[in-house]
Amino acid sequence: MAGGAKIMTVDRFNPMRASVRSRSALAAALVMTVCLAIVGAGLVLVLFRSLQSSAQGAAAARAEQISAQLRTDTPASSIRHCW
Repeated sequence: MAGGAKIMTVDRFNPMRASVRSRSALAAALVMTVCLAIVGAGLVLVLFRSLQSSAQGAAAARAEQISAQLRTDTPASSIRHCW
């Protein structure tokens, strides 16, 4: 670097040198990413609760069906032999 020559560097990722358009596009992308993450988490929570409720309803219906069958069957007829 003799003679006082300077090396010119390009600061592409310096926020102060970025244009307004690129900064606003980056901000919009970050906002959309956060919003989609929140909505996705909410959707997973709603679907989990729905699945859990459905499973509990099916289990309760099956338990009621088994208890009704046990009330109406005699003990000897409810036993099935494997041979």
